Amino acid sequence: MCIRDRFQHLLIDEFQDISPQIVKWLQAVQRSLAKQKQAVSLMAIGDDWQSIYAWRGSSPELFMNFDKHFPSKGKSKKSSVLLMTTNYRSIDPIITAGEQVLKGVELKQNKTCQASRPTQPGEHGVKVVSRFDINRRLPELLEQISEQCSYAAEKRKPEKTAVLLLSRANHTLKAIQAQLDKKLPVKGYTIHRAKGLQAQVAIIVDDCKAPDSYPLRNALYAYSGYFVNSYDQAMRDESLRLGYVAITRGVSRVFWYTQKVQGATQLLAARG
Repeated sequence: MCIRDRFQHLLIDEFQDISPQIVKWLQAVQRSLAKQKQAVSLMAIGDDWQSIYAWRGSSPELFMNFDKHFPSKGKSKKSSVLLMTTNYRSIDPIITAGEQVLKGVELKQNKTCQASRPTQPGEHGVKVVSRFDINRRLPELLEQISEQCSYAAEKRKPEKTAVLLLSRANHTLKAIQAQLDKKLPVKGYTIHRAKGLQAQVAIIVDDCKAPDSYPLRNALYAYSGYFVNSYDQAMRDESLRLGYVAITRGVSRVFWYTQKVQGATQLLAARG
């Protein structure tokens, strides 16, 4: 069997994280197989709401415009779409908060999710703690982490991880973990590394502010011909999707500590 033949039928997970280079490679493989009169199929699994790797070339636009890059046979040229609308991790207030943040995303697929489990007494969505200066208020955060570990331990069916401590920056995590009781069931990750994980309680530190304008990357984005968005808009959208990913790591409670209410936390505050 030719190595190329192994790519006749593909299932690709996390498709929202692919790059233009991968799209071009897949297209080339499929064209080559088609010349050999071989049928090809491609199944893409993903969620544009969780696309958080633009800094390495990915874009949810490639997933959202799947039929443009990989047209199906027949008059419609459209693929079959199956939506999973049930969230099996978080309670409804957390899902609602995450979707509130996504309202600020300019380019996205419109959809909604429903929680598979009911909200129990004591559970809640995102509570934002503003004006948080880690140098002055670290003891307050440490106490909160300890309290949430106790809360998680009292659950009838506790999660494997009691608390996920999340931040965009490793140095923030290290500063907190250096003062944290090592016996506590807490795991600290950057938000990017925590994707796919969950805990009874998610505690987010810092904000998800978008970076400053980047003229060169804007020009490269436009030149590529793959994107409707500018690079700057793509990064503004991604900063909010990053907030969504962080929020939805929590199963029954989420706390967000930030110095300034901006970006994702500003949209949360707008819930009134």
